[in-house]
Amino acid sequence: MTENESKMTKEPNTKPEQPIKEKHNTNRKRRSSSSSTPRNTLTLSLSKRFSGIKLGSLKEGLIVPEQFSALEPIHIKVINQITDCDTYEKLEKVLSTYTIQFFEKTLENKVICPRMLIWKLEETHRIVLEVICRLLKNKKDKNEILTSILSESQPHNTKVLQQFVDDIFSNESLFEKEGDPSFNDDGEIVTISKECLKELLFKPEGSKKLDELFSYTQQNYFTENDLINLLEQKMYEINTNTDSCSSYTNEQISKSLVILCEINSFDSNTLSQIRKIRMSHKKETFSSFRIAINQSTDEGVKITSKRAPKRIPIKRYNSASKIDLCPYTKLTESQILSTEDKKSPKEFELLSLSKITTESSKDLTISLSNDSYKVEEGNVNDNILGINPKIFAEQLMVYDINLFGNIPLKEIILIDKSPFIIYGTSKLTQIENLVIKHSNTRNGIDYFITVAYKCFKLGDFNMAFIIYSCIIRASYKHSDEFENKKNGKYFNKLAHVFSINQNHRNYREEFNKRNTNERIPVISTWIHDFLSEKEKGFIVDNLLSVYRMKSYVDCVKGILFIHKITLKLQRIDSIQKYLTEFKQ
Repeated sequence: MTENESKMTKEPNTKPEQPIKEKHNTNRKRRSSSSSTPRNTLTLSLSKRFSGIKLGSLKEGLIVPEQFSALEPIHIKVINQITDCDTYEKLEKVLSTYTIQFFEKTLENKVICPRMLIWKLEETHRIVLEVICRLLKNKKDKNEILTSILSESQPHNTKVLQQFVDDIFSNESLFEKEGDPSFNDDGEIVTISKECLKELLFKPEGSKKLDELFSYTQQNYFTENDLINLLEQKMYEINTNTDSCSSYTNEQISKSLVILCEINSFDSNTLSQIRKIRMSHKKETFSSFRIAINQSTDEGVKITSKRAPKRIPIKRYNSASKIDLCPYTKLTESQILSTEDKKSPKEFELLSLSKITTESSKDLTISLSNDSYKVEEGNVNDNILGINPKIFAEQLMVYDINLFGNIPLKEIILIDKSPFIIYGTSKLTQIENLVIKHSNTRNGIDYFITVAYKCFKLGDFNMAFIIYSCIIRASYKHSDEFENKKNGKYFNKLAHVFSINQNHRNYREEFNKRNTNERIPVISTWIHDFLSEKEKGFIVDNLLSVYRMKSYVDCVKGILFIHKITLKLQRIDSIQKYLTEFKQ
């Protein structure tokens, strides 16, 4: 018997394959069209699906999970038939036609939080289970009947399943959204007590997302002593249990401990206790993060966050003797010069790029006759409008990554009090001064509108916003030049994205569309948002707000993931040095 056949304990009568598909397509359309007017309170939000749920081809009478994916949503016809039942006899007739697999995995270990397990079910399955329990609650043999229904398609551990069924009938409020934890209609946790959080952490009944939120936020509501006790408890559970739960706990606590050691400034006593916990348990328990925290947990040694070196592949340009002019890195005249600013070799020598000093304290000149670089002495000339806007935008993004891409985690959570953030914002002020200085002519305004748009396309919202803001300021002072701007399409797009309406809604939507490794947030907005989230705190009516925890962690990741940007940018040292040393 195949794996799929073993999951299907009943083989109901089915119609030919093609008509069934057509019927299902029709039913799906009907469900989407009628989702706004549910049949009753039990079928609210039936059309909503959890992210990652893959809709498969369901045959009438078979409700089974698709291999390697989450549970399939139950067909709307089955939902209607079950929720329409007002007696167990009617329900029994429906259940004789369908086989429902409620859980993705078999229940093998004790369910420590039945409420959490129920709300982790696919929404349709949770609704069906609630109806079944409601119709069974007055029957004497309800436990045996429900046990039979739940085990019909899955071989659960008998004692574990019986205990779970007992918990359901002894506490009807498990299906209610309000409780500990509380849930929304989509089955997402809204609030949770500290006690329940401690119980669910690093357990299969919990969630990896909850573990992550705890790791980034625990210093705001747990003391170091609480944290040590929690770690000791979890590690004890690992060493006293050999079931799958311990392996899951092992993996999750390994990931969490790396974050904990990066985000907390532990004193020597706490470091000593963490070291004892690590040394007193099985070595393999900490194998996945031993290198990351080994030195950090020695007594008397402070934790230092060691981020990897710059992770963006950058090609450096110094002097002619150090340059490998491969075809894919060679900068030609057409690449460096704006299309409208092609100059003769003599004229081009006067451009700013030929007078920007390199890291070797010498000036870089590009000879157009042989497309090579040669070095000569000279003074810095900051007339930069001849550089191709795309290249200049790329260099601004490289500059941004250098400023904010290697900030330690414990410094990020200090926000505007961090020396790293303070230094970075001060350097951004220099960029503002540079743009303002060169935006007093029509060509200057047109040039920087293009640069800002290129920054936006690259995903550097920060530089795009800074330049756009400077152009707006310049428009008041140089209104005639601004009215004659050429790049109206680019400017209108920037104006739309960075509109202040509805708390920068357009910017936030555009930012969230980008992958985390392809975007840099507007730093001023990030600071404002992060300070606001930190001021709110996490406690609502003596419970932890998971929504606030998530918003806080999103702010942390906004800066934390900058170092993971994967764009292949070429670093030009002369321009980077000019940006760093620019003074108005």
